[in-house]
Amino acid sequence: MAIAFLEGIAQRLGGIGEACRRAVAGPAAIEAGPAAGLRFDAGTDTLRFQKGDYERPVQQALASLARPGDICYDIGANLGFFSILLGRLVGATGMVYAFEPVPANAAAIERNACLNDLANVCVARVALTRSDGEAELLLAQHVGGAVLAGAGIPPDPAGRLTVATAAVDSLVARGELTPPRIVKIDVEGAEMDVLKGMERTLSDHAPAIVLELDDATESRCHSKADECRIFLEDHGYRVENLPSSYIEVRWFVRHLVAIRSVP
Repeated sequence: MAIAFLEGIAQRLGGIGEACRRAVAGPAAIEAGPAAGLRFDAGTDTLRFQKGDYERPVQQALASLARPGDICYDIGANLGFFSILLGRLVGATGMVYAFEPVPANAAAIERNACLNDLANVCVARVALTRSDGEAELLLAQHVGGAVLAGAGIPPDPAGRLTVATAAVDSLVARGELTPPRIVKIDVEGAEMDVLKGMERTLSDHAPAIVLELDDATESRCHSKADECRIFLEDHGYRVENLPSSYIEVRWFVRHLVAIRSVP
């Protein structure tokens, strides 16, 4: 199924003024780090982001990679923290496509983009995976914990809904997306599906990849990271671990950055 989500982009971006008028009270300015000065509204969770130390190694990796004019994909964009960071880094000549299938989260990304006057952040309400179509999304009480059925089960289930799906390769081949230079992926267990759905894009365009893996057990988290590492290395990438963003007690998180040199 063709997912022509870029159709009507002008209308969406043109509606930023209305989104701003609907913005809730309480956004805070980020105090430090690469995102310093950006305004961000995470509702009751805003204080977790305000100091600027939220996943600081990921922020620093993106800041070191992004250049003005770049095209970036934020796959599994949640509330849009990294989307707006990338939006500022790539500037008015660049573009950030924020992929987020949870409706409330997608609306939050648009709100946070307008808080920072970032008209270069385009929100796509679609789940990226290995094929175009539809899938069941298992919602979670944790704002960033929704999982595509088949990729896992959230530990805090909160319902389900049917969402549109697409593969990066299909969207690029149809001309609905410009190939990326940077791709950030945080998709709660569906990492390999996303990577396999962009295999041609990896081979043809060699975007830098910043990837999150997480699980309730350290061994499963390592296993996910190893599978992604092997896949990316098989496609010519050099893969490195980023420093840990969390003190891991009940949940384990790893971040990888993958770069491929193009002759």
